[in-house]
Amino acid sequence: MSRKSNVAIPMGQLSLVDDGSTVWRGRKVSVIERKRNAERAKEWRTKPENSAQFKKMRDQWMATNADHVRQRKAQYYQLNKDAVAVYAKERYLANKDHIKAAVAVGKLYRKYKLTPIQRAEMEVSQQGRCAICGIHASETPKSQLCVDHDHQTGSVRALLCDNCNVGLGRFNDNPDSLRAAAAYIQEHKRGVA
Repeated sequence: MSRKSNVAIPMGQLSLVDDGSTVWRGRKVSVIERKRNAERAKEWRTKPENSAQFKKMRDQWMATNADHVRQRKAQYYQLNKDAVAVYAKERYLANKDHIKAAVAVGKLYRKYKLTPIQRAEMEVSQQGRCAICGIHASETPKSQLCVDHDHQTGSVRALLCDNCNVGLGRFNDNPDSLRAAAAYIQEHKRGVA
């Protein structure tokens, strides 16, 4: 006569037996009873009143068994590389715009310590124009302005079109080189006219 259990069996306390059944705390448990316990556990976890308690229990278990979890994830990945790659690609394609936007936001903050709101405020204050040449963002190849920053201090200066931003970079942000380049252009313009 089998005893009915109201509690799901923790997987760490199970050991498999040759006939497909399981030994739990010295007691043989049939495959049917294992399935029934798994169904009850799933039903208990999905109830809203148990959700917070389950999450707390899961987080505690994950924290105390971090090495085991890491090892099982690595093992699963090694056995299912192709399926994981297919899933990752499908997930990326289904969420491409969201993922690209999130990556852009992260890059903006990591590189310049700017939030999207701060960047938008800069663009509004510059009326959507490059701080050097005055070209509108919509007239640039990428239809957006670049964040210009001081490479020494990392502080953000203004928004520039791609040409002005690259030009400053090519001159290593050196005002003397820029003045010399401007004088050179002025001198050769006079000679042509």
